[in-house]
Amino acid sequence: MNVTSCPHCQQKTFAGLKKIWIGPNRSVRCSHCQNKVGVLRTKAWLALSPFLLALGFNFYSASALARYLMIAICTLTSSLLYIYWLPLEKR
Repeated sequence: MNVTSCPHCQQKTFAGLKKIWIGPNRSVRCSHCQNKVGVLRTKAWLALSPFLLALGFNFYSASALARYLMIAICTLTSSLLYIYWLPLEKR
């Protein structure tokens, strides 16, 4: 099964941007079978951890360029992890 496929009907109905809006505590309905789908909570928090670390780094960095670069890199990393590593689950 693909990480963008519905765990109920196996259809690829969750593209990357649509999958990002499914949070650890939120579920959505599949557009094909209308069953509820969510993401694994533990892996979702792990995928979001680079972004959370970047927010913490902002308090300790004196350079504005370093802050913006760290936020950009960590946001991209978290987004890619969320889309391509995080599996969907039945809810």
